[in-house]
Amino acid sequence: MDLPELIAETVERTGDSGVPTRASIYLQFAEADLNRRLRIGANETVATLTTDASGNVNLPADYSELRSLFIAGMPVRNTALPSIEDKLTPGYTIQGHQLQTTYANTPVTLHYYAAIPTLQTTGTNWLIVAEPEVYIYAMMRQVYLAKLDTEKAQACDVVLSNLIAEILRADRIKRFGKLPYRVAGVNP
Repeated sequence: MDLPELIAETVERTGDSGVPTRASIYLQFAEADLNRRLRIGANETVATLTTDASGNVNLPADYSELRSLFIAGMPVRNTALPSIEDKLTPGYTIQGHQLQTTYANTPVTLHYYAAIPTLQTTGTNWLIVAEPEVYIYAMMRQVYLAKLDTEKAQACDVVLSNLIAEILRADRIKRFGKLPYRVAGVNP
C-alpha cells in the first residue's frame, strides 16, 4: 500500500469524499500519533555524534525518543540540567532538539527510536508495508475527529489501540522472548 491507496481506502471506509483535499493534515496528525505510540525494533536507530566545545550537539532529524547513550562504550546516565550546566555530575540531558553533556568534543553513540518516515515525502514506508491497517485506522480516526464524530473516532481508536498492542507484543516477543529467565534472590 502507498499514500494514494491509503487515501482511497480512507475515502471508501469513511464515505467522506473530501478526504483527498485534507489528506495532508490528516496524515500529519495520524503520523504524529503513531510516532508517540509505537516504540519497536523496526524504528530503532544508532547514530554517532560529536559534541562541541561546550558538550552540546543537535539530535538527528528523525530523533523521536532516546533508548540509551554511550561514550567510549560506557553507558551514560541522564542527569538534571543544573548539574550538566555546572559540570558537577557526569551525564547528559536533552533540551528541545539538543543533547547537552558534560563531555566536550567527544563522540557520543545514541541508540534511539527514529520517527516513522512520513508518507508525504516517500509515498511509502516500512509501517504501511508491514501493517497497512494501522495507517488506515489512524487516518479514519483523524477524519472522524475533524467531523466531530466522537463515537466513530472512539471506535477507530479502539481498533487502532488493539492493532498497536498486537504489534508491540509481537515486537517484545521477537526482541526479548529468547532471553534467559532468571529468578531473583538467593537460588539454591
